Amino acid sequence: MACSNVWSVRILKARFAEFQERDGVPWSDSHIHYANMGGFPIQFATSDPITATQEIPPIKDLPKGIQSPQDLQKSMQRISNAIGKIDWALERSNILAIEKKNRMVSQGHLKEEGTLNTPYMEWVENLTVLCGNIWVVDASQLLLAREMGIIDKLPYMPQDSLDDHNGVVVDVHSAWRAIKPKSLPTSQLEIFTLSFAICSSITYVMLISKPQDVRTAYTIKAVRHPSAEDLIYMANAGPLGYGPKYNVWIPNDATHRDVQKKAPVYVMSMACLFALVLFGATHCVAWNFEFPTALEKLFWRLSSVITALAMPFAYLTDRILYPSSLKVFKVESQPTILELVERALMLLIVVMFILARLFITVEVVRSLVFLPPGAFIGTWTANIPHIG
Repeated sequence: MACSNVWSVRILKARFAEFQERDGVPWSDSHIHYANMGGFPIQFATSDPITATQEIPPIKDLPKGIQSPQDLQKSMQRISNAIGKIDWALERSNILAIEKKNRMVSQGHLKEEGTLNTPYMEWVENLTVLCGNIWVVDASQLLLAREMGIIDKLPYMPQDSLDDHNGVVVDVHSAWRAIKPKSLPTSQLEIFTLSFAICSSITYVMLISKPQDVRTAYTIKAVRHPSAEDLIYMANAGPLGYGPKYNVWIPNDATHRDVQKKAPVYVMSMACLFALVLFGATHCVAWNFEFPTALEKLFWRLSSVITALAMPFAYLTDRILYPSSLKVFKVESQPTILELVERALMLLIVVMFILARLFITVEVVRSLVFLPPGAFIGTWTANIPHIG
Protein backbone atom coordinates (compact mmCIF):
# COMPACT_ATOMS: atom_id res chain seq x y z
CA MET A 1 0.00 0.00 0.00
CA ALA A 2 2.84 2.40 0.79
CA CYS A 3 4.36 1.81 -2.65
CA SER A 4 0.97 2.43 -4.28
CA ASN A 5 0.60 5.73 -2.43
CA VAL A 6 4.09 6.87 -3.43
CA TRP A 7 3.48 6.03 -7.08
CA SER A 8 0.15 7.82 -7.02
CA VAL A 9 1.85 11.01 -5.82
CA ARG A 10 4.60 10.65 -8.40
CA ILE A 11 2.16 10.13 -11.27
CA LEU A 12 -0.26 12.93 -10.41
CA LYS A 13 2.16 15.59 -9.18
CA ALA A 14 2.86 17.20 -12.58
CA ARG A 15 -0.82 17.26 -13.57
CA PHE A 16 -1.81 18.87 -10.28
CA ALA A 17 0.93 21.49 -10.75
CA GLU A 18 -0.85 22.84 -13.84
CA PHE A 19 -4.03 23.59 -11.88
CA GLN A 20 -2.07 24.75 -8.84
CA GLU A 21 -0.69 27.70 -10.80
CA ARG A 22 -4.02 28.40 -12.51
CA ASP A 23 -6.07 28.27 -9.29
CA GLY A 24 -3.47 30.01 -7.14
CA VAL A 25 -3.51 27.44 -4.34
CA PRO A 26 -0.70 25.70 -2.44
CA TRP A 27 -0.30 22.07 -3.47
CA SER A 28 2.31 19.56 -2.36
CA ASP A 29 2.85 15.83 -1.97
CA SER A 30 1.01 16.06 1.35
CA HIS A 31 -2.07 17.42 -0.42
CA ILE A 32 -2.10 14.46 -2.82
CA HIS A 33 -1.72 12.01 0.08
CA TYR A 34 -4.53 13.83 1.90
CA ALA A 35 -6.75 13.55 -1.18
CA ASN A 36 -6.01 9.83 -1.48
CA MET A 37 -7.22 9.44 2.10
CA GLY A 38 -10.56 10.99 1.13
CA GLY A 39 -9.70 14.33 2.70
CA PHE A 40 -11.32 16.42 -0.06
CA PRO A 41 -14.91 15.15 -0.55
CA ILE A 42 -17.08 16.87 -3.15
CA GLN A 43 -20.56 18.00 -2.06
CA PHE A 44 -23.39 18.74 -4.47
CA ALA A 45 -26.22 21.16 -3.87
CA THR A 46 -29.01 18.61 -3.57
CA SER A 47 -31.49 19.50 -6.28
CA ASP A 48 -33.49 16.30 -6.09
CA PRO A 49 -32.95 14.58 -2.73
CA ILE A 50 -34.63 11.32 -1.82
CA THR A 51 -36.52 11.46 1.44
CA ALA A 52 -37.24 8.52 3.70
CA THR A 53 -40.77 8.20 2.31
CA GLN A 54 -39.79 8.23 -1.36
CA GLU A 55 -39.02 5.18 -3.43
CA ILE A 56 -35.38 4.83 -4.51
CA PRO A 57 -35.00 4.40 -8.28
CA PRO A 58 -33.60 0.90 -8.95
CA ILE A 59 -30.35 0.23 -10.79
CA LYS A 60 -30.94 -2.79 -12.98
CA ASP A 61 -28.41 -5.43 -13.96
CA LEU A 62 -26.12 -4.89 -10.96
CA PRO A 63 -23.76 -7.87 -10.54
CA LYS A 64 -24.09 -10.05 -7.47
CA GLY A 65 -22.11 -8.71 -4.53
CA ILE A 66 -22.30 -5.04 -5.58
CA GLN A 67 -24.00 -2.72 -3.10
CA SER A 68 -27.13 -1.06 -4.48
CA PRO A 69 -28.13 2.50 -3.49
CA GLN A 70 -30.63 0.96 -1.06
CA ASP A 71 -27.87 -1.10 0.57
CA LEU A 72 -25.57 1.92 0.80
CA GLN A 73 -28.33 4.00 2.36
CA LYS A 74 -28.92 1.38 5.05
CA SER A 75 -25.20 1.03 5.72
CA MET A 76 -24.67 4.79 5.99
CA GLN A 77 -27.68 5.05 8.30
CA ARG A 78 -26.22 2.44 10.64
CA ILE A 79 -22.90 4.30 10.69
CA SER A 80 -24.72 7.59 11.30
CA ASN A 81 -26.54 6.08 14.27
CA ALA A 82 -23.22 4.91 15.71
CA ILE A 83 -20.97 7.97 15.22
CA GLY A 84 -23.38 10.85 14.74
CA LYS A 85 -25.20 12.59 11.91
CA ILE A 86 -23.65 12.25 8.44
CA ASP A 87 -24.66 14.72 5.72
CA TRP A 88 -24.56 12.03 3.03
CA ALA A 89 -27.88 11.35 1.26
CA LEU A 90 -29.00 9.69 -1.96
CA GLU A 91 -29.31 11.95 -5.01
CA ARG A 92 -32.00 10.96 -7.52
CA SER A 93 -30.32 12.57 -10.54
CA ASN A 94 -27.07 10.71 -9.83
CA ILE A 95 -28.88 7.39 -9.44
CA LEU A 96 -30.72 7.83 -12.75
CA ALA A 97 -27.47 8.68 -14.52
CA ILE A 98 -25.76 5.67 -12.95
CA GLU A 99 -28.56 3.36 -14.05
CA LYS A 100 -28.34 4.65 -17.61
CA LYS A 101 -24.59 4.21 -17.99
CA ASN A 102 -24.41 0.90 -16.16
CA ARG A 103 -26.99 -0.50 -18.57
CA MET A 104 -24.89 0.65 -21.53
CA VAL A 105 -21.64 -0.78 -20.16
CA SER A 106 -23.19 -4.07 -19.01
CA GLN A 107 -24.53 -4.56 -22.54
CA GLY A 108 -21.06 -4.02 -24.00
CA HIS A 109 -21.66 -0.70 -25.77
CA LEU A 110 -18.41 0.89 -24.53
CA LYS A 111 -16.05 -2.07 -24.70
CA GLU A 112 -15.08 -1.55 -28.34
CA GLU A 113 -14.42 2.16 -27.78
CA GLY A 114 -11.73 1.42 -25.19
CA THR A 115 -13.33 3.87 -22.77
CA LEU A 116 -12.85 1.62 -19.75
CA ASN A 117 -9.47 0.34 -18.61
CA THR A 118 -10.86 -1.12 -15.37
CA PRO A 119 -12.52 -4.54 -14.93
CA TYR A 120 -16.29 -4.20 -15.03
CA MET A 121 -16.88 -5.44 -11.47
CA GLU A 122 -14.46 -2.88 -10.02
CA TRP A 123 -15.81 -0.14 -12.26
CA VAL A 124 -19.45 -0.69 -11.31
CA GLU A 125 -18.49 -0.84 -7.62
CA ASN A 126 -16.86 2.59 -7.96
CA LEU A 127 -19.90 3.76 -9.91
CA THR A 128 -22.52 2.88 -7.31
CA VAL A 129 -20.81 4.86 -4.51
CA LEU A 130 -21.36 8.00 -6.62
CA CYS A 131 -25.11 7.83 -6.03
CA GLY A 132 -25.14 10.35 -3.17
CA ASN A 133 -24.86 14.09 -2.71
CA ILE A 134 -21.30 13.69 -1.37
CA TRP A 135 -18.51 12.02 -3.28
CA VAL A 136 -15.53 10.77 -1.27
CA VAL A 137 -12.90 10.90 -4.01
CA ASP A 138 -9.21 10.09 -4.14
CA ALA A 139 -6.55 12.29 -5.77
CA SER A 140 -7.07 10.90 -9.27
CA GLN A 141 -10.82 11.50 -9.12
CA LEU A 142 -10.34 14.96 -7.60
CA LEU A 143 -8.07 15.94 -10.48
CA LEU A 144 -10.55 14.53 -12.99
CA ALA A 145 -13.42 16.48 -11.38
CA ARG A 146 -11.35 19.65 -11.77
CA GLU A 147 -10.57 18.86 -15.40
CA MET A 148 -14.24 18.22 -16.18
CA GLY A 149 -15.41 21.36 -14.39
CA ILE A 150 -17.41 19.65 -11.65
CA ILE A 151 -15.37 21.81 -9.26
CA ASP A 152 -14.09 25.20 -10.43
CA LYS A 153 -10.80 25.17 -8.50
CA LEU A 154 -8.65 23.04 -6.27
CA PRO A 155 -9.25 23.45 -2.52
CA TYR A 156 -7.16 26.00 -0.67
CA MET A 157 -5.46 24.37 2.31
CA PRO A 158 -2.23 25.90 3.64
CA GLN A 159 0.75 23.59 3.99
CA ASP A 160 0.87 24.39 7.71
CA SER A 161 -2.56 22.80 8.18
CA LEU A 162 -1.27 19.53 6.79
CA ASP A 163 2.05 19.72 8.62
CA ASP A 164 0.08 19.78 11.88
CA HIS A 165 -1.06 16.25 11.04
CA ASN A 166 2.36 14.91 10.10
CA GLY A 167 4.05 12.45 12.44
CA VAL A 168 7.12 13.79 14.21
CA VAL A 169 8.05 10.77 16.31
CA VAL A 170 10.38 8.49 14.37
CA ASP A 171 10.42 4.76 14.94
CA VAL A 172 13.64 4.31 16.91
CA HIS A 173 13.23 0.72 18.04
CA SER A 174 15.66 -0.68 15.47
CA ALA A 175 18.27 1.95 16.37
CA TRP A 176 17.69 1.29 20.06
CA ARG A 177 18.53 -2.36 19.50
CA ALA A 178 21.77 -1.33 17.82
CA ILE A 179 22.84 0.60 20.94
CA LYS A 180 22.76 -2.56 23.01
CA PRO A 181 26.28 -3.71 23.90
CA LYS A 182 27.50 -6.45 21.57
CA SER A 183 28.92 -8.46 24.45
CA LEU A 184 25.46 -9.29 25.76
CA PRO A 185 23.35 -12.04 24.13
CA THR A 186 20.31 -11.16 22.05
CA SER A 187 17.07 -13.11 22.22
CA GLN A 188 15.06 -14.47 19.32
CA LEU A 189 12.20 -12.23 20.44
CA GLU A 190 14.37 -9.16 19.83
CA ILE A 191 15.16 -10.33 16.30
CA PHE A 192 11.48 -11.06 15.75
CA THR A 193 10.66 -7.50 16.84
CA LEU A 194 13.52 -6.07 14.77
CA SER A 195 12.10 -7.57 11.56
CA PHE A 196 8.83 -5.71 12.07
CA ALA A 197 10.63 -2.52 13.14
CA ILE A 198 12.73 -2.43 9.97
CA CYS A 199 9.69 -2.84 7.71
CA SER A 200 7.81 -0.20 9.69
CA SER A 201 10.73 2.21 9.42
CA ILE A 202 10.93 1.79 5.64
CA THR A 203 7.18 2.40 5.36
CA TYR A 204 7.50 5.49 7.55
CA VAL A 205 10.27 6.93 5.36
CA MET A 206 8.27 6.26 2.18
CA LEU A 207 5.22 8.03 3.63
CA ILE A 208 7.08 10.83 5.42
CA SER A 209 4.95 13.47 3.64
CA LYS A 210 1.63 11.72 4.33
CA PRO A 211 -0.52 13.46 6.99
CA GLN A 212 -0.98 11.35 10.11
CA ASP A 213 -3.89 11.06 12.55
CA VAL A 214 -6.29 12.88 10.22
CA ARG A 215 -9.73 13.33 11.75
CA THR A 216 -11.28 16.05 9.58
CA ALA A 217 -12.10 16.55 5.91
CA TYR A 218 -12.15 19.68 3.76
CA THR A 219 -15.42 19.63 1.80
CA ILE A 220 -15.43 21.15 -1.70
CA LYS A 221 -18.64 22.59 -3.14
CA ALA A 222 -19.42 21.36 -6.66
CA VAL A 223 -20.38 23.99 -9.24
CA ARG A 224 -22.50 21.60 -11.30
CA HIS A 225 -23.99 18.14 -11.23
CA PRO A 226 -22.25 15.39 -13.21
CA SER A 227 -23.53 14.18 -16.54
CA ALA A 228 -23.95 10.49 -17.25
CA GLU A 229 -20.72 10.57 -19.27
CA ASP A 230 -18.87 12.17 -16.35
CA LEU A 231 -19.83 9.26 -14.12
CA ILE A 232 -18.20 6.77 -16.50
CA TYR A 233 -14.81 8.42 -16.19
CA MET A 234 -15.11 9.18 -12.48
CA ALA A 235 -15.78 5.51 -11.71
CA ASN A 236 -13.00 4.48 -14.07
CA ALA A 237 -10.51 6.67 -12.17
CA GLY A 238 -11.54 5.39 -8.74
CA PRO A 239 -9.35 3.37 -6.36
CA LEU A 240 -9.21 -0.40 -6.52
CA GLY A 241 -9.96 -2.17 -3.25
CA TYR A 242 -10.06 -5.74 -2.03
CA GLY A 243 -13.51 -7.01 -1.21
CA PRO A 244 -16.93 -5.35 -1.46
CA LYS A 245 -17.56 -1.73 -0.47
CA TYR A 246 -20.12 -1.31 2.31
CA ASN A 247 -19.89 2.49 2.53
CA VAL A 248 -18.80 5.48 0.45
CA TRP A 249 -15.41 6.01 2.09
CA ILE A 250 -12.08 4.97 0.62
CA PRO A 251 -10.88 1.69 2.18
CA ASN A 252 -7.48 1.49 3.84
CA ASP A 253 -6.33 -1.22 1.42
CA ALA A 254 -7.19 0.81 -1.69
CA THR A 255 -4.72 0.91 -4.58
CA HIS A 256 -4.74 4.36 -6.16
CA ARG A 257 -4.06 4.99 -9.83
CA ASP A 258 -4.79 7.59 -12.47
CA VAL A 259 -6.88 6.95 -15.57
CA GLN A 260 -3.85 6.48 -17.79
CA LYS A 261 -2.52 3.64 -15.61
CA LYS A 262 1.08 4.81 -15.72
CA ALA A 263 2.19 2.86 -12.67
CA PRO A 264 3.84 -0.41 -13.80
CA VAL A 265 2.29 -3.45 -12.16
CA TYR A 266 5.69 -5.08 -11.72
CA VAL A 267 6.83 -2.20 -9.49
CA MET A 268 4.15 -3.04 -6.93
CA SER A 269 4.99 -6.74 -7.12
CA MET A 270 8.71 -6.12 -6.70
CA ALA A 271 8.10 -3.85 -3.72
CA CYS A 272 6.03 -6.52 -1.96
CA LEU A 273 8.59 -9.22 -2.72
CA PHE A 274 11.46 -7.04 -1.48
CA ALA A 275 9.60 -6.39 1.78
CA LEU A 276 9.00 -10.12 2.31
CA VAL A 277 12.62 -11.03 1.54
CA LEU A 278 13.89 -8.36 3.93
CA PHE A 279 11.40 -9.44 6.59
CA GLY A 280 12.44 -13.08 6.34
CA ALA A 281 16.16 -12.40 5.99
CA THR A 282 16.16 -10.47 9.26
CA HIS A 283 15.25 -13.69 11.08
CA CYS A 284 18.47 -15.20 9.73
CA VAL A 285 20.38 -12.93 12.14
CA ALA A 286 19.51 -15.54 14.78
CA TRP A 287 21.08 -18.29 12.64
CA ASN A 288 23.68 -19.23 15.28
CA PHE A 289 21.75 -18.24 18.40
CA GLU A 290 21.30 -20.61 21.31
CA PHE A 291 18.15 -22.74 21.05
CA PRO A 292 16.65 -25.27 23.47
CA THR A 293 17.48 -28.12 21.08
CA ALA A 294 19.45 -28.64 17.88
CA LEU A 295 16.23 -29.59 16.10
CA GLU A 296 14.65 -26.27 16.98
CA LYS A 297 17.69 -24.43 15.65
CA LEU A 298 17.33 -26.34 12.37
CA PHE A 299 13.63 -25.54 12.17
CA TRP A 300 14.36 -21.85 12.86
CA ARG A 301 16.84 -21.76 10.00
CA LEU A 302 14.43 -23.48 7.64
CA SER A 303 11.55 -21.25 8.71
CA SER A 304 13.64 -18.10 8.19
CA VAL A 305 14.61 -19.18 4.67
CA ILE A 306 11.03 -20.15 3.83
CA THR A 307 9.73 -16.80 5.10
CA ALA A 308 12.22 -14.97 2.89
CA LEU A 309 11.89 -17.04 -0.28
CA ALA A 310 8.39 -18.56 -0.33
CA MET A 311 6.55 -15.63 -1.92
CA PRO A 312 9.29 -14.79 -4.48
CA PHE A 313 9.27 -18.45 -5.50
CA ALA A 314 5.47 -18.34 -5.80
CA TYR A 315 5.71 -15.23 -7.97
CA LEU A 316 8.27 -16.84 -10.28
CA THR A 317 6.19 -19.99 -10.51
CA ASP A 318 3.14 -17.98 -11.51
CA ARG A 319 5.14 -16.04 -14.12
CA ILE A 320 6.71 -19.17 -15.61
CA LEU A 321 3.43 -21.06 -15.85
CA TYR A 322 1.60 -18.04 -17.25
CA PRO A 323 0.32 -18.75 -20.81
CA SER A 324 2.39 -15.96 -22.41
CA SER A 325 5.56 -17.27 -20.76
CA LEU A 326 4.90 -20.79 -22.00
CA LYS A 327 4.71 -19.51 -25.57
CA VAL A 328 8.13 -17.89 -25.18
CA PHE A 329 9.63 -21.19 -23.99
CA LYS A 330 7.62 -23.07 -26.65
CA VAL A 331 6.09 -25.36 -24.06
CA GLU A 332 3.10 -27.33 -25.26
CA SER A 333 0.85 -28.97 -22.69
CA GLN A 334 -2.74 -29.35 -21.71
CA PRO A 335 -4.00 -26.17 -19.92
CA THR A 336 -5.77 -28.24 -17.30
CA ILE A 337 -2.55 -30.06 -16.38
CA LEU A 338 -0.64 -26.80 -16.04
CA GLU A 339 -3.41 -25.32 -13.93
CA LEU A 340 -3.32 -28.32 -11.60
CA VAL A 341 0.47 -28.11 -11.29
CA GLU A 342 0.33 -24.39 -10.52
CA ARG A 343 -2.46 -24.77 -7.96
CA ALA A 344 -0.63 -27.63 -6.23
CA LEU A 345 2.60 -25.63 -6.04
CA MET A 346 0.82 -22.53 -4.77
CA LEU A 347 -1.00 -24.53 -2.11
CA LEU A 348 2.26 -26.14 -0.99
CA ILE A 349 4.03 -22.77 -0.80
CA VAL A 350 1.22 -21.16 1.20
CA VAL A 351 1.05 -24.08 3.66
CA MET A 352 4.83 -24.03 4.15
CA PHE A 353 4.80 -20.26 4.69
CA ILE A 354 2.02 -20.48 7.29
CA LEU A 355 3.75 -23.32 9.15
CA ALA A 356 7.05 -21.43 9.12
CA ARG A 357 5.45 -18.31 10.58
CA LEU A 358 3.63 -20.35 13.23
CA PHE A 359 6.85 -22.05 14.30
CA ILE A 360 8.77 -18.76 14.56
CA THR A 361 5.97 -17.15 16.56
CA VAL A 362 5.86 -20.04 19.04
CA GLU A 363 9.64 -20.40 19.21
CA VAL A 364 10.31 -16.77 20.16
CA VAL A 365 8.14 -17.27 23.24
CA ARG A 366 9.45 -20.73 24.11
CA SER A 367 13.11 -19.66 23.76
CA LEU A 368 12.67 -17.01 26.47
CA VAL A 369 12.69 -19.77 29.07
CA PHE A 370 16.12 -20.99 27.91
CA LEU A 371 17.93 -17.65 27.54
CA PRO A 372 21.44 -17.46 29.08
CA PRO A 373 21.80 -15.31 32.24
CA GLY A 374 23.57 -12.56 30.28
CA ALA A 375 20.37 -11.73 28.42
CA PHE A 376 18.85 -10.42 31.66
CA ILE A 377 21.74 -8.14 32.67
CA GLY A 378 20.73 -4.49 32.71
CA THR A 379 22.70 -1.91 30.71
CA TRP A 380 23.08 1.87 30.78
CA THR A 381 20.24 2.16 28.26
CA ALA A 382 17.81 1.01 30.96
CA ASN A 383 18.35 4.30 32.81
CA ILE A 384 17.15 6.39 29.85
CA PRO A 385 13.36 6.85 29.59
CA HIS A 386 11.91 5.09 26.57
CA ILE A 387 9.52 6.74 24.16
CA GLY A 388 6.06 5.24 24.05
